[in-house]
Amino acid sequence: MFQYTYGQPIIYWGGMIIQGILSLFLIIVSFTYRGKKYNRGWRFTIYHTTLRYDFIIFSAITNSIILMLYVLNVFGINSVIFSK
Repeated sequence: MFQYTYGQPIIYWGGMIIQGILSLFLIIVSFTYRGKKYNRGWRFTIYHTTLRYDFIIFSAITNSIILMLYVLNVFGINSVIFSK
C-alpha cells in the first residue's frame, strides 16, 4: 500500500530489493529444508509432500513470480503491479 500511494522509482527499487532478498531466502530454505518432506498418508495427488513443505514451496514460487513482476515494472517493460 505504501508503494502504491507514494509511487516513486526509488521506492519501487527498495521494494524490488526486499522482494529479491525474500525470494532468495525462501529458495534457499526450500532446498535446505531438513524437516519431513514426504507423506505416506493419503494418496490423492501425484506428489505426496507434507503441508509444511508445501507452504514453503508455494511461498518461494509466489514470491519469485512477484519479484519478476517487480523487475518488469521497475524497468518499464510492463506495469502490472503499479499501474496508476
